Amino acid sequence: MSALMEVRERKVESMCPLQPPLVQHFELMATAPGGVARLRELILMLAVQGKLVPHDHGEESAETLLERSRAEVRDRMKKGTVKKEKPSADISDDEVPFSMPSGWQPCRINDTGEYVNGLAFKPSDFQPDGLPVIRIQNLSGRSSEFNRAKGEFHPSVLVCTGDILVSWSATLDAFIWRGENAVLNQHIFRVEPSPAVDKGYLYWLLKWAIRDLAASDHAHGLVMSHINRGPFLAKPVGLPPLAEQGRIVTRLEQLMRLCDDLNAKGQLEAAQHAQIVQTLLGALTSSTTPEELADHWHRVATHFDLLLDRPEAIDSLEQTILQLAVRGLLIPQDPNDEPASVLLQKIRAEKDGLIEEGKIKREKPLSPRALENKPFAIPQSWAWCQLGDVALRGPTNGLSPRPVETPTDVTCLSLSATTQGFFRPECFKYVDVSTGQAEP
Repeated sequence: MSALMEVRERKVESMCPLQPPLVQHFELMATAPGGVARLRELILMLAVQGKLVPHDHGEESAETLLERSRAEVRDRMKKGTVKKEKPSADISDDEVPFSMPSGWQPCRINDTGEYVNGLAFKPSDFQPDGLPVIRIQNLSGRSSEFNRAKGEFHPSVLVCTGDILVSWSATLDAFIWRGENAVLNQHIFRVEPSPAVDKGYLYWLLKWAIRDLAASDHAHGLVMSHINRGPFLAKPVGLPPLAEQGRIVTRLEQLMRLCDDLNAKGQLEAAQHAQIVQTLLGALTSSTTPEELADHWHRVATHFDLLLDRPEAIDSLEQTILQLAVRGLLIPQDPNDEPASVLLQKIRAEKDGLIEEGKIKREKPLSPRALENKPFAIPQSWAWCQLGDVALRGPTNGLSPRPVETPTDVTCLSLSATTQGFFRPECFKYVDVSTGQAEP
C-alpha cells in the first residue's frame, strides 16, 4: 500500500468513532427481553443515517450521483425500456428525516429504482404445474406451498434469485428472493435498482423505509395493514455516495451476523434455563404433603436468582404457587379446624334463606356428575364442590350502556379494564342512568 493510501485509510477510520463502543455493548444489549430484535433495528437505523461507517469526502457526492442517475432513467423512459413515472417532487427541509452527513443527498424512494407490482391472479389461473406464484405468505414463512401458473408473463413480473421484493400489504417488509424463477403476485413490488444505488444497500434501505412507514399514519387497513404506492414512492430517504453504500453493506452484514450468533446463543441459554426451571418447579408440584413441599421449596429457594432471571420463569413460578395453594399444600392443616363439609352446609342454608326472602332466585341444581373425576387428592378436612356451591349469586352479564360525553355520577367499566392481567381503573365510560340506559 502506498503512503498516500495509508494516510487516506487512517483518515477514513478516524471519522467513525461510534463503532467500537457499540460492538462492546452488543452482548449486554442482547440479553434484555427482545434485545436482539431491537439491536437489529438500531443497527439498521444507524446505517441509513450514516452513523455506521466512516465518510470519505474525496468520493463523488451523492448529489452528483443522483443527477446522473435521474438523467439515465429519463433516457430509458424515452426509449421505452422502463415504465414512465412522474419525476420525484422536491424535498422540503422539514421532510428530511434526519441530519445527513456531508456528501449525502436526500431523495425519495422513487429515485432508487423501478417498483413493479405483481399480477392479480384468480383461483382459476392456478395449475398443477408451471411457474411458482410468489405470494406474501411465501415470503413471510407462513407457507412453503406455491400456487403455480402457466402463460406468457411480462418480464417485469418475472422474479429471479437475488431480486429484491417488497411486500406492501399484511407483512410489511423487504426480502431477497432465494428460490427458483417465479412470477409475482399482487401486493408485492419487484425492485429494479436505479444507477444511483448499490443493490445490497437498497435492500437494507427498503427494510428500514417500509418498517418506518408501517409505524406511521400511511399504514392503514382494519384487517391487514397496507401502504399505498404513492406514499411509499414519496418516502424521503438519505442517499450516500456509491462507494460508501458498499462500505455500509459490508459493515451492516457483519453486525447482523453477530446478531445471529447472539440470537442462537440466547436461544440455547433460554432452552437450558427452561429445562432447569421445569425441573425445579416439577419438584414442587410432585409434592404430596406440606412437609414434602417444604423440603422441595428449600431446594428451589437456593436457585431463586435463576427463577427471577427471566419473566417467563416468574410466570411459571406464580402458576405453580397457585396450583399448590388450591391443592392444600402451601400450609399444614389443623385437625381442630371446622371441616369444609360443615361450611358447605352453612352456605347452603344461607342461600335457602335468601331465596325464601326473595333476595336471590333459585337456580337449576348442579349436576353431581361433575365431581366424579377428581383431578388430584385433597387434605382430609377439605371437600370437593362446584363453584355454584360457594357463590350466593350466580354469574351474570354486565350492562352495555351507551356512553355520554359529560361526566356523571355513574361510571361503567369497559372490557379493557380487566384484560391485561391487572385492574385498570382509568378504563371506564360515563353513563346516564336517568335515561333508562342502565340501572344504578
